[in-house]
Amino acid sequence: MDTNEHCVRAANARGFVAFTPDAFQASEYRRPGRFDSILLAHVAEHMTEDHVVALVQEYETLLKPDGRLIVMTPQEAGFRSDSTHVELMDFARLTRISERLGFTVERRFSFPFPRWAGRLFTYNEFVVVSRKPARAAA
Repeated sequence: MDTNEHCVRAANARGFVAFTPDAFQASEYRRPGRFDSILLAHVAEHMTEDHVVALVQEYETLLKPDGRLIVMTPQEAGFRSDSTHVELMDFARLTRISERLGFTVERRFSFPFPRWAGRLFTYNEFVVVSRKPARAAA
């Protein structure tokens, strides 16, 4: 899903299934437990922490029990490179977001280079992978 209609058209033209948020709402893909994972790549830093939590909550029911939430955000140099970035979403903040959603963080890592590079290299990323709780036994 992408808010950029051009990107969605380009993905669809290449045979991928892609939607704008409005088109996704009306699609057969929007049903509870449909997805194994949710990837939020280079979105969270354009929002406040509260808005990120609200956005994931909007789609969380579409994630299978025990599904994964993967959030990728730029580190310091990348954050500084775009004036539309709102909050630096570092490991601490991304962990807090996961915990607020009731997810358990499984892995946190710097990509593609070690953490120190994020202060200098524009394209180094924070990556946090967390897991939605499995359904409670009935």
